[in-house]
Amino acid sequence: MQLTKTILPLYVDFPKSKLAKIIRTLFDLAMKVEGRNQELVDLCLHIIKWCEAENRSFLRMRIETNLAELNFKLQKYTDAIDILNKLTYELKKKEDKQLLVESQLVESKVYHALENLPKAKAALTAVKTIANSIYIVPQLQAEIDQMSGLIAADEKDYQTAYSYFYETFEGYRSMNETEKAGYAFKFMLFSKIMSRQSEDSLALINSAVSLKYQSRHVEAMKEVALANKQQNLLAFQKCATVYERELFQDMVISRHFGFLYNNLLEDNLKKII
Repeated sequence: MQLTKTILPLYVDFPKSKLAKIIRTLFDLAMKVEGRNQELVDLCLHIIKWCEAENRSFLRMRIETNLAELNFKLQKYTDAIDILNKLTYELKKKEDKQLLVESQLVESKVYHALENLPKAKAALTAVKTIANSIYIVPQLQAEIDQMSGLIAADEKDYQTAYSYFYETFEGYRSMNETEKAGYAFKFMLFSKIMSRQSEDSLALINSAVSLKYQSRHVEAMKEVALANKQQNLLAFQKCATVYERELFQDMVISRHFGFLYNNLLEDNLKKII
């Protein structure tokens, strides 16, 4: 990241178009560094300042899209929305459909995190409308499918959510993105559990395709599926304690966990009555 900042003064006499490409390449490499989001925000601001001075509007808008996503990851949702509101207006004027898809997808993520489902869904609908008219790279398509699955889950349409998560899983698996495919696989299991199809969830866990994606997250889903299948409240509560990090640090699963617990409690009360 420091290297990217150093590039600007070193190549002061370099052709601006080539310098912009170098900065973009270095920045894309820097974005792959995990756990350095705040430093990346500082880097974005540094590059945006240079873009404004050199009138490099396309690169500026590209970096602003990344800045909005970084603010989303840092849970600075207001900052992300402020950037996106201005950016969306500019992109629509310039008719940059590719970048508009990416920025509105970030907007959908932010509103989803804020639990504003109507705005999250509206932004995603806009993304899909534009995406139908242009070529979307597989990585971006997988992100769109994942966001579609999350919104379907929030609408308690778990069958549709499963279909989207399956598409996400297949997309990442085809790109050898093991970690992201594993995350999608977790949500496939989650969707089956929430639709009261725990046996299907357990069958997926025991299938050959799951061997590559075994983790504590999958173990957590397995224990929840077993508790749900047996309608065992005690086992369910034990899952919440043993796998607290896997179940409650994920805001989506955390939202639905209470709903599943209430369903189990209701079923147990019906048995008693």
